[in-house]
Amino acid sequence: MKNIFVYRQSFSFFLIFFVFSASLFAAIADNEPKTIITGDQMEITSKGQMVVFSGNAKVVRGKNVLVADRIVQDKKVNRVDAYGNVDFKTLTQANEPVWGTAQQASYSPSAGTGELLHGPASIIYCAATSTAPLKMIAEKITFNQGTEEIHACGNVEIISSSACAYGPNALLMQKTKSVVMTKVVVQPELVYTDPTQPGRYKADKIIAYIENKHVFLEGNVAGKVRMKEKGK
Repeated sequence: MKNIFVYRQSFSFFLIFFVFSASLFAAIADNEPKTIITGDQMEITSKGQMVVFSGNAKVVRGKNVLVADRIVQDKKVNRVDAYGNVDFKTLTQANEPVWGTAQQASYSPSAGTGELLHGPASIIYCAATSTAPLKMIAEKITFNQGTEEIHACGNVEIISSSACAYGPNALLMQKTKSVVMTKVVVQPELVYTDPTQPGRYKADKIIAYIENKHVFLEGNVAGKVRMKEKGK
């Protein structure tokens, strides 16, 4: 009888644990944001695996909103491809606005990853403690909302309130509020637009911090500074 009691007690514990785990997973699933796709017209193809939305097409998942002329949903890989006048809006984990534009985009709503290309692609990032937004323009921009990183490649141009930067690539890290540009064949270049401190610099690596506007240049640094004449 003692062994039977222990068995029943263990079975009861397992049953309670199973019910608790199932309830917990169900609660987590209910809290997951839903992906909602709408448009003026909808066409279902490939035996229901592909859905095409056109005319005011929109994807909404939590704080993320993607609009375009046409959106194609691939259910098999859980991805949407957007074409024409693409506009992507979201908030960082610190509730800082981010806007993206392009003529084409791919976006995985559940993973929070995607890319903007053609147009060219652009991103505007508004850091909470910065006096002005940072704009990044490139041939291709990829983003990962989990790591809060934005990669830009191909004829990259970065515009801020006091300087512009040009180069083959750039990495914007929202957690550290910094931008890193590195040499690929050609060096990245930093140009100060503030008339009180004009200058033009090149280096193998440029690291710029958005909040305090500190800039570090590493490797084969060269630059030109225009000195103001005395009394002017």
